[in-house]
Amino acid sequence: MCGCALVAYLGLWQLSGNYPRTVTFDLEYWENSTWGLHNIERHHVKGTVSVSADGSRANTINRAYFKHYFVPSGDTAIHTIYVRPTNVAYSIDDKTRTTEVVRCACNWGEAAMLASDASCSAAAKAVLGSKAMLVAFEVVAGISAVRYRTTGSKDEHEAAFAATFYCDMLEEKRATYNSIGIPTSRSHFIVRSYAPGEPRRESFRPPSGYAAR
Repeated sequence: MCGCALVAYLGLWQLSGNYPRTVTFDLEYWENSTWGLHNIERHHVKGTVSVSADGSRANTINRAYFKHYFVPSGDTAIHTIYVRPTNVAYSIDDKTRTTEVVRCACNWGEAAMLASDASCSAAAKAVLGSKAMLVAFEVVAGISAVRYRTTGSKDEHEAAFAATFYCDMLEEKRATYNSIGIPTSRSHFIVRSYAPGEPRRESFRPPSGYAAR
């Protein structure tokens, strides 16, 4: 795995693609590894991702962790920048006002952009599988969206796509169940605001006045 790709995307595959935009989002997921409620670990992630048409990305993310679903167990602030033309990444600590420069030793290509159709059927099949069923036309974060769903014997998966913006993902829900129908995991990704177009160039520059580390 390319380390700079991890800095650029932070595992947020829902926001891959190089079409220029600025997105704020929430992501919550939990998993229960026992039959009761005492071992549920929950994560709540929120932040802003800015993407340039040249492949540069800037991420400002906050993660909160919870034990037993409700009990806070820590939080993390993450601020990263990846500048594609120079293949350089920055890991930024806004609390200590320091910046680490990472000169990337690898390159990677973006997945081919799927054909954007009014119903986003190709994107839905790529994410949900061939059995994805269209269930609604709606609005998410002020953007017209098309929602698809698949349901299996032990899982449910649905997603909403922005038909007018390259079928970008606006929302995703996933749940799994055990053999008697009790939920074992849930995740919910949702876009809160979506601003198409090239972000401000300063988004892709490390803050001035920060010390190197």
